[in-house]
Amino acid sequence: MKNYSGYRLYLDMAYIWKSLDPEVKRVVDERAPYLFDLHRGIWEEAGPPQKPLETSTSTPSAAKEGCTSFGIAGDQTVDGYPISGQTKDTPLDRIERYIILRMRLEEGPTILVLCYPGETMGYGMWSTGMSLYRNNLYSTSDRTEGMPDEVWGMLTLAGKSIDESIELVNRFGIPGCGKNGGTRCP
Repeated sequence: MKNYSGYRLYLDMAYIWKSLDPEVKRVVDERAPYLFDLHRGIWEEAGPPQKPLETSTSTPSAAKEGCTSFGIAGDQTVDGYPISGQTKDTPLDRIERYIILRMRLEEGPTILVLCYPGETMGYGMWSTGMSLYRNNLYSTSDRTEGMPDEVWGMLTLAGKSIDESIELVNRFGIPGCGKNGGTRCP
């Protein structure tokens, strides 16, 4: 951790998994119980949070600049495979802090993402066939309740279809839609 000063934020984010709403916890237990073990390992190694916990929320005014993603259906590509990707509009002083995280989760999928140290969702893909890119999606929503977007994102990546992801948004909602760098709006 001492090699990654300034990224305590991502280590502390693992603690949201300890205090999930009981209904959200049940969904994680049903769909991807290994996510609890993954984050438990982070919080046990990192120690207690250094600041009060917050989920990813922001105001819509923060959503004026940011990254762009794209997706192309397999029936539109030369080889028949879908293609997706994202620009990462990062300040120059942060570029060298990225890591490529590849994990093979016991009783879970393989993860390959670009992220900061301590972050688990990142930008990339999982062996489930799902990929997720965090865009700058402007929204006037100011929801304060719902499934934390980090949890929604991990369940989306662990899922089998976009329909599962949409069902989670419709069922729980996601707080703080309309921010730069992390929110996917309902």
